[in-house]
Amino acid sequence: MGASVGTPPPAPRRPGRPIAAIVIVVVLLAAAAVAGYARFRAHEPKTPAQTLTSFVGAASAGDLAAICDLLAASNLEVFDDQGTTCEDGFAQILARVAQPRSDDDAVAAMFAASPGGRAPNVHVLAEHIDGDRAEVVVRIGDRPDDPEGPVVLVREDGTWKLDLDAAPPS
Repeated sequence: MGASVGTPPPAPRRPGRPIAAIVIVVVLLAAAAVAGYARFRAHEPKTPAQTLTSFVGAASAGDLAAICDLLAASNLEVFDDQGTTCEDGFAQILARVAQPRSDDDAVAAMFAASPGGRAPNVHVLAEHIDGDRAEVVVRIGDRPDDPEGPVVLVREDGTWKLDLDAAPPS
C-alpha cells in the first residue's frame, strides 16, 4: 500500500499574532500623526508678517477655520460674548464688507474685493516687533497711492495672532 498524499494540516496559530498586528497598526498611526503634526508646525507662520500673509490667504479663500486660528484669544471672546462662533461671525463680516471704512482701516481693506472680484494684493512694507506685540504695515493693492496701514499682532503661547481690536502704537 502506498502513503496517502493530502494537504498538510494547518500550522498552529500563535496566540500573540493578532495583538502584535494591532500594536503595529497603532504604532504606524501614531507615527503618521506625529509626522502630520510636524509637517503642520513646519508650515505654521513664524513671524508676524507671515501670520498676516496666512490670514489674508485664508480670508481670500474663505477658509473660516484658518481665519479663526489666526485670531487673538481676545477676538475669539468677542464672538463668544455675542453668542456665536468665530466661523459664523466671520462669515457675516465677510458678507458685509465691501469697501474699507477709511484708508487707515487696513484689515477691512484686506477683505474688500478689488475690481474683477478677486482679493487685492497685500504688500508688507514694515514689521516692528516689541516683545509679544508687533505691528505690520501693509499696502492694500499694487499702486504706490493705494491705502496703507498698520495691523497689530500679539504672540500667544509662542504663536503670532492678529489682534483686530488693538489700536496700533502711536
